[in-house]
Amino acid sequence: QATEAEVLDQIEKDLNYAIGKMPRPAQSADARRRATRGAAKALLVHTKLWRNDYKGAADVATDLIANEGYALQPTASYMDQFWNQGGTNEIIFTLGYDQLKFNPVIGKMNSEGGSFGVTPAGAWMSKYRAAGEPVRGNTRTFLDLGQGDGAGYVMKYMGNPGANPTGPIWGLNFIVAAHIPRDFAVLRLADIHLLRAEARNRLGDRAGALADLNLIRQR
Repeated sequence: QATEAEVLDQIEKDLNYAIGKMPRPAQSADARRRATRGAAKALLVHTKLWRNDYKGAADVATDLIANEGYALQPTASYMDQFWNQGGTNEIIFTLGYDQLKFNPVIGKMNSEGGSFGVTPAGAWMSKYRAAGEPVRGNTRTFLDLGQGDGAGYVMKYMGNPGANPTGPIWGLNFIVAAHIPRDFAVLRLADIHLLRAEARNRLGDRAGALADLNLIRQR
């Protein structure tokens, strides 16, 4: 049986092979659903962080950010990443969604009236209920509290659908109409900035880490 290190060595070898063979990714909806050089680099950043190779992770992230044509979506059109079928060029890789073609993730993307809902534990629900919480409060993350049976959902990136986003069954028709035929974003450029911030912080580059972190926060 291969060791953990051998498996991770092979993963890095495969990703580096892919990076060397693939062209610069095209910025189109179809391209974002396929394996690309940008996606391989993004996975390599993850892998190097899993291995505590912070210098390697920071270097690959910097290369990806600078050279593959991705860009953070402006604040004003931030939701286009999640509403538009094709996404934006902040998206590095998506799971393509087609209502007529079933796949293992369709239940996660079209369950409970078409929401991107996941049922969390009660302890997590209580954390998300705090409207005044500055980062994860109700202006950014909304709850469907169910039919009073405790079967609630945390829904992220949805925007404000109405005046009472924490009420029972909020905006269900809104979700059905606006969100069913959407690809599911797996890797985004924002993720890479935050991974680079983690790597830079581990390397003692706090200024660089804060630059990445604040770029995302301010956006």
